[in-house]
Amino acid sequence: MEKINEEYASFALKRFFETATDNIKMSAVINRALTDKISTETINRKVNSELNSIQASMYKINSKFNENSKNYNEIKREILDVLTEYEAVLTEYSDFYDTKLEQLILRKVELESHLIGKIFREENFNTEENCKEKEKQNDKLKNALTAKSKKIFEKFSLKKQQKGQITFTDIKHLEDSFDIEQEQEKKLNKRIEKVQEKNKTNISEINGIEKEIKNIEEEIKKINERKRLALEEAMETKDKWISVSIKKPHAFTRITRFFANKFNTSKVVSRTIIEPLKLRIIEFKTNELADIKG
Repeated sequence: MEKINEEYASFALKRFFETATDNIKMSAVINRALTDKISTETINRKVNSELNSIQASMYKINSKFNENSKNYNEIKREILDVLTEYEAVLTEYSDFYDTKLEQLILRKVELESHLIGKIFREENFNTEENCKEKEKQNDKLKNALTAKSKKIFEKFSLKKQQKGQITFTDIKHLEDSFDIEQEQEKKLNKRIEKVQEKNKTNISEINGIEKEIKNIEEEIKKINERKRLALEEAMETKDKWISVSIKKPHAFTRITRFFANKFNTSKVVSRTIIEPLKLRIIEFKTNELADIKG
């Protein structure tokens, strides 16, 4: 029965190891997917928002400027180019945070793998301690010494009850017998204590690893949140309308402005919408992006 229990324990530990290893791999994939999801969703939302803003601004300039208008395809290509660059810069900005996150995720995987080994070691120490306890209980020398001490003590007690003469030799034999028995007891206990001390150190290391893993998980959450906020704020402008450079018409120029917008809408869109966005991208790359890259 004992052998069956040991075999079952071994099987259970093996299954635990396989499951734990799979869980670590899954955890790494989930963490990586989460960081990618935050980047993708935030960047897509910003690109779509920028596109909507461009379209709204174009409508303000000329509500009838559409696919059938002159130079519309040229403007469409410019918009695509500037939004592609806009997305690329945001992705590059995101990569700075993702590099840190990748390092943390890899460290977490490393620690979790190390933790499994420590947990197995704890189980081994517990098994070894149980074995040492059994060895102590079944130690032939200790049992023989205990039996001998008991026998001498019984003779000693009998003499005392019968008020017989207890000699110094009798006392010495009893003391020696107890001393030898205690010496063997200490020797066997030392073996157990040695295992317990190793296990105590191992448990302390387990607690340390678990604490570090928890700190890393918190740091991953913080960096993900910082990344999300940084991406949302990147290249943003307080103006609700991108086209900030269109000036109010002077007196007697409304008809001039009307015809300029009507027949040169593409130039107005390029100058007042696309160029300012390009400038924001360049300034961001030159300043914020350059700073984080060092």
